Amino acid sequence: MISQTRSTQTMFVSLLVLILMAGCSDNDKITQPTDGGPLNNTEVNVLANFVSAYVEKDIDAYTEVFDVEEFTFVFDRTDVENDPDLNPTWGWPEELTSTKNMFSSALVLTVTVDFVLGDVEFARDSDLVPLEWRKIVVTEIELEIDTIDPDGGENIIYKVAGDRGMFFFGTYPDELIDGQPRKRITEWRDIRVGLRPGLAVELNTWGQIKSVWN
Repeated sequence: MISQTRSTQTMFVSLLVLILMAGCSDNDKITQPTDGGPLNNTEVNVLANFVSAYVEKDIDAYTEVFDVEEFTFVFDRTDVENDPDLNPTWGWPEELTSTKNMFSSALVLTVTVDFVLGDVEFARDSDLVPLEWRKIVVTEIELEIDTIDPDGGENIIYKVAGDRGMFFFGTYPDELIDGQPRKRITEWRDIRVGLRPGLAVELNTWGQIKSVWN
């Protein structure tokens, strides 16, 4: 069940600003190119745009980072086992509907998201996707969606803390950006990690939160 907690000020907005504007020398956070806004010609650029679109609730910018013909979202296996109404995967139509409903909802006040980037790697046989795809595993996901209680009570916060995600990317050589092929997200796998040390609340997964607005 989605947890409900009192709305509190968090540090995620400031963290996001630092990530997008300053960058990190060890490339373990989402960084922004020094020539302006992030482009879609590297996997890291795509994830930077993904975060920006989520925080700004910009459905057009969100759509730009995905392959709308190929895309699959894979729910965490435990979520599927615990919810008989939840399908193991969904495609772009469901992703668009869920995200658009959340972004446009008058009940959603703010969205904050942060995570740690892994290395860019080629897909492996065990990933069961085309081997030409590349992937990034992100960890320590911190997501908060602050919403108004429609019944007039305390704000409802949808929260993810400490989970992981696996993003796969396709390359599109017919679409060049600064001479480099465009990248798009082709698959996103939600990975439940569970409670982190020091946290005393039951956590939600990104997939569970998506299903609320679908």
